[in-house]
Amino acid sequence: MPRRKIFIIHPSDLLTDHLSMGDGLVAHGFIRELADRGHELHIAARAVDLQSPITGNVILHMIPQRVSKRPFDRLEYMFRVRTLFNELHPRIRFDLAHQMNPVFTGLSLCMLGSGVPIVLGTYVPIWPDDPDAISSSNHYATALLHGAKRVVSLMQQSNADALLLTSPAALNRIPRHRRIETRIHALQHGIDTSLFSPFQERTEGKVPSILYLSNVHPKKGVFVLLDAFAMVYRRSPNVRLSVVGKADSIEEFDRLRTQVEKEPWGKNVKFYGKVPRSQAVELYTSHSVYCLPSFGEPYATSVIEAMSCGRPIVTTNAGGMPYLVPEGGGILVPPGDSSKLAAALIYVLENPSVAESMGRCNRDWVIGRHTWGSVIDQLESVYAQVIDNRSTGIEAGSRKDEVPLQGMFEKTQDSRIHRL
Repeated sequence: MPRRKIFIIHPSDLLTDHLSMGDGLVAHGFIRELADRGHELHIAARAVDLQSPITGNVILHMIPQRVSKRPFDRLEYMFRVRTLFNELHPRIRFDLAHQMNPVFTGLSLCMLGSGVPIVLGTYVPIWPDDPDAISSSNHYATALLHGAKRVVSLMQQSNADALLLTSPAALNRIPRHRRIETRIHALQHGIDTSLFSPFQERTEGKVPSILYLSNVHPKKGVFVLLDAFAMVYRRSPNVRLSVVGKADSIEEFDRLRTQVEKEPWGKNVKFYGKVPRSQAVELYTSHSVYCLPSFGEPYATSVIEAMSCGRPIVTTNAGGMPYLVPEGGGILVPPGDSSKLAAALIYVLENPSVAESMGRCNRDWVIGRHTWGSVIDQLESVYAQVIDNRSTGIEAGSRKDEVPLQGMFEKTQDSRIHRL
């Protein structure tokens, strides 16, 4: 593919290559791989924390933020991004602009009239309790604010040349997706399959063990998992559970740990708190099964990492999870159902041959779909299409080979819910 000049709008709080910041890590992965292919990237970033240097064809432009209150902080960012673009474009002549994750509502409207194609995404689904939602103590005011947000989203998406979605579940971010479905492309995130590998460490000879690696928060299902673990323990008293991740506060974390320690099965639960990302591979490969019983996980990088490490998965049929775990790679259960979660964990732990088969299936799935090489091949294809459409005067999103929206994604895995 020809080398492109790309203006990247990165609105996340942090661009990083090592800290546990999902948006920042994902964006860095895309940026690193695009740079390795020779594209010239100009990044409008709010904050950066990198351990490895950025290559020469990546130029970071720090966007100073003087306003902290929403939505005024985003309005300030939009103004500064467009000012930066206007300063750079006359001499650089960008081929396109890409607003990376998260796709904050309306942010790319600052690029209207810029003359370059606009790519948005990746979009991930909205949580059932959207943390980015607008609210007010007045019911009518809240409804009005949500209506305004919907209108702005429609304006943003109708003016984009391409929208990148990680799964059909992310359609809940696209108010009228049928009107622009030819602009929507499926694109999941890449992963370093040489780092996240099943060959780092083996679990043979170890006691049966469950790993939970995520924020210690109710919406992640950690309390459901603890209830389920009590049932698993009654069936198998030597089973172990590792809870890895931070809580909203140290006091909350300590309170949970104290409560668990009082239970008969508490001695078999180990709380790690937040650990360095460098320890993730050892944690995945030293446990029998990875479990994330979330109530609506939009896109769990930890699930992909565990799959790449050859682990079987037990998770929920909510959010983006049904589109991440392949048929034969794990078990999906209804969110909030501790009994079915316990049954699924028991089944995997008591059937080592099944667990091994699931792990192989997951590793093969990740190698086939989540290597950065294959992900960037797809992204470059989207770039080429929108640039070609602009140069030939074709309406944004038009495709000769139009594909039904749902057909762009893997079939949902609902048929595997609690398959015991």
